[in-house]
Amino acid sequence: MQGHKDNQQMSDSNSKLELAILTVLGDREDQQDSFGYELKQDEGLVVLCDGMGGHKSGEVASSTVCEAMSNYVNNSIKSGDGFSENILKGAIASAYDLLDARDNCDSNEKKMGTTMTFLMLHDEGYTIAHIGDSRVYHIRPNKGTADDIVFKTEDHSLVNDLLKVGEITPEEAENFPRKNVITRAMQPNLEHRHKADIHCSNDILAGDYFFMCSDGMLEQTSDANLCFILNENISDKEKIDLLKNVTENNRDNHSAHLIHVLKVNNEPTNVAEHHSKQQEKSIPSQGNNNLNKKRPYSKQPSKIPNYVITILFLCAILLFGVFYTMRHMNHKSTKSDETKEEVVNTAKPEKRTSPNKQKISHERKTIENDSVKQNTKTDVVKKDTIKQNIKTDTCNKK
Repeated sequence: MQGHKDNQQMSDSNSKLELAILTVLGDREDQQDSFGYELKQDEGLVVLCDGMGGHKSGEVASSTVCEAMSNYVNNSIKSGDGFSENILKGAIASAYDLLDARDNCDSNEKKMGTTMTFLMLHDEGYTIAHIGDSRVYHIRPNKGTADDIVFKTEDHSLVNDLLKVGEITPEEAENFPRKNVITRAMQPNLEHRHKADIHCSNDILAGDYFFMCSDGMLEQTSDANLCFILNENISDKEKIDLLKNVTENNRDNHSAHLIHVLKVNNEPTNVAEHHSKQQEKSIPSQGNNNLNKKRPYSKQPSKIPNYVITILFLCAILLFGVFYTMRHMNHKSTKSDETKEEVVNTAKPEKRTSPNKQKISHERKTIENDSVKQNTKTDVVKKDTIKQNIKTDTCNKK
């Protein structure tokens, strides 16, 4: 169940899985990684651990956890119990117990320990558990980019904690000096045993990949490069060879499992047809020219994302609102102008006379004034005549 294997593929005609296992040694002479796997009809159990605490101690710790967890799950299933989260938790507890029993170091020695990654594919979907900075990826090849990652475990490490709180940037994290410091590990005789993060899902399709690896596996590559390789229209063996090439200069010991889901509910995937529909892509070289080869593809119609449809709908509503507002304002302005015209038209018109009428009127006033003056003169003459007559009468009387 546990050990070191190189480029081995396991398949079962009744299983929905094809299991390809890759273990590549780094520059270290020792290899502290251990793994276990079990394939049955419609089920697959895979465990990968990366030991620490020195060559001997690290190898003991990693192999102990793989052995204990695999045996516990297999024995539980054989007894007729279907796989459940309780069985997983029991397997982790069993691994801790076996570590305690095999702990022979004194207080002056460095305590052994290991990371743990666990994958169980079953009738209900799959279950993933992990402790430490070894990873499990669920990848659905489509674009050949990091967008193909359906799920990825989150490292229990110092660098990841600093990254999450914003103390360092992703660029600084790449060359962080204490990148190998982890915040959770499986160790013997702990006062408080570290708990595993558990992820369960029924989202699994034919053609999916599960990739399990120790932290050294992706030392010289990235998530995007990993997805690109798995999206290539080549065999799984060729994909494993590409992964070996991009990790050949890694300093740390590293190992990985590659699990390919060939069928779900007896519906096999047509891998060749799937890859023929992928867009041709290129990848930055990691010392391997094969990764830069471009491959033909057949273009498939793209589906408009829902968020694009939503944005277009909102823009249409906004334009309608602007159009309606402008039209309403223009109508209101036109109505105001018509009201002003009505006010002007209903106002009392100013009396105006033509120049000829003004001239005739002026002449009439002049004649009337002359007549008045003439009458006044006549009255004065009459008064003078009366006065003269009075004087004459007075003289006669005398």
